[in-house]
Amino acid sequence: MTWFRCGGSGIPTALKNRMNAVFNKKFGTAVDYPAEGWPDDVNLMGPLPEKTIVSSPIADFSDGADDVPTKSLKVTIPPTLSGVSAVTETQTGKNLIDIDNFVQRSGYNNLSVSVSNNVLTLSGYDAGGRFGCFNIPTKIGVSYTVKYTARTNVQNVRVVESETEPTNWINGGSAVGVNSAYTYIATKPWVQVWIEMTADNTTVTDLQLEVGSSASTFETYQTPTQYTASLGRTIYGGQVDIVNGEGKDGYIKRKFTSTSGFSILNANDYTQFYITVSDMKNSTDAICSVLPSITLAERSTKSGLVQYASDNALRFSFLKTTGILTMEDFANYLSNNDVQVVFELLSPTDFTFDGQEIPTRLGYNAFWSDEGDTEVTYRADISLALQAVSGSRGLMMASRPAIEPSNGDQGSEESTENNIETEGEEDAR
Repeated sequence: MTWFRCGGSGIPTALKNRMNAVFNKKFGTAVDYPAEGWPDDVNLMGPLPEKTIVSSPIADFSDGADDVPTKSLKVTIPPTLSGVSAVTETQTGKNLIDIDNFVQRSGYNNLSVSVSNNVLTLSGYDAGGRFGCFNIPTKIGVSYTVKYTARTNVQNVRVVESETEPTNWINGGSAVGVNSAYTYIATKPWVQVWIEMTADNTTVTDLQLEVGSSASTFETYQTPTQYTASLGRTIYGGQVDIVNGEGKDGYIKRKFTSTSGFSILNANDYTQFYITVSDMKNSTDAICSVLPSITLAERSTKSGLVQYASDNALRFSFLKTTGILTMEDFANYLSNNDVQVVFELLSPTDFTFDGQEIPTRLGYNAFWSDEGDTEVTYRADISLALQAVSGSRGLMMASRPAIEPSNGDQGSEESTENNIETEGEEDAR
């Protein structure tokens, strides 16, 4: 703790300077805050507002507080036959394109790239020369948007999806237009953004790839951060909170090797073998290693695993054309195939593991995991939260105007000397 000696002249200027610095930073202002108003000013700050982004493939928000720990970060793991023993969460900024790491595509010569004020300049023209930011991780099923504000000597700006190398052209090679956004839904785990030259000194300004179906204000790239939690066990579905180190093991994988406990149902188009599972929850998300999951309506046209939402039974349904018609046929099928089913348990098991602190960045944050959907509870930056609602960063100070300093001094010391309780040595009072 820092101590300030306070005598008859009032509050030291150094202390007032430090308090002004804190208030101006928090309120986004550049004014003087008199000492008699400090209690009210501090009260205005209050605790950081708490918000929750519900579970989604990518949990993103634009009002994160600077380096403030999240309260929780939960990953919902869907049923999986392979099982999960560790969960990795990726945190990114808004712009996913690292323009400082643009490189030329193989097969082209004497090309170079430079960056200044968010402008990419590509030099050393080689006919058809291509530069790109390669293998940017994406989440399948999520919308992404590309935009830039200006260009010179550009043939095309292309968005290319791939597993690891260029394989699937998203937009047929047509250019992403200047100041127009191009949106696509990811079908691969990686995306690449290319720039094709038509002459030397090709430039592109404010190039941005972001989550969502619309473009927003340009931001510079921030290096992603990854957090990995080892669960200490293998789970086949459930939920884990990486911050608090708490999990629910909600699924089990069970292998079926005999017809013990099974019953048979013969219909016109299919034969169904069913078994009651006492520890299975009534749900419809069971998965099988050798059969697809099908609905009741599909039994007449497909073989597969059928699960009712109203009971705890598993049904292995086979079309008559498969030749699996009797219990003996089904027994042979189980003997010749590795039939494993993952299903939800009636009573999940709670477990713990080593949690870890995951702080937010100021402003935009995006969290996502390959293992499942993410739900994050975080503490919003007060001024950004208010700005989003009202468009005014200084809204919280509107009810009481601050006093502008008139001569470079930090307010009147005389006006506060009798209102402030001081700490220090006895002779300093």
